Amino acid sequence: MKILVVTDDAEAAATIIMSIRFRWPNSNEVLLGDGSGFLTKEQLIDVSLIIIDGAMQNTMAAIMEIRRFSEIPIIFVSEPLGTQIDTAHVLSMGKSDYVFKPIIMADLVFAIETITDQSKELPNHDLSRAFGIWANKKVGT
Repeated sequence: MKILVVTDDAEAAATIIMSIRFRWPNSNEVLLGDGSGFLTKEQLIDVSLIIIDGAMQNTMAAIMEIRRFSEIPIIFVSEPLGTQIDTAHVLSMGKSDYVFKPIIMADLVFAIETITDQSKELPNHDLSRAFGIWANKKVGT
């Protein structure tokens, strides 16, 4: 699974990458910064999911550009006090979901599983103890 992580928030990036590596140790995530350099079809080949930070200035423009040529699922990371209009707009653009900052690892993992249907492809093992440790870990406050 190749996941593009687009954020300029170092703490949010660390939480997102830690969540992905914790649940999918063999994943191939890519951290891209502000999103200005990945808006071509060629650069999105084999991408399963995009996680994009709604706090960046060009987030909505980047999502609209992606949607011009791709239906790759997008998880929108939203500020809790941010505009609901942006979140609603992202959800109206296709198969997408959102999580709020501060990011809770378990919420992000479950959003990824739901949107990519990855839970069916993974071995069935009990993560409740692990998520008991990590579920309330918040970063980005």
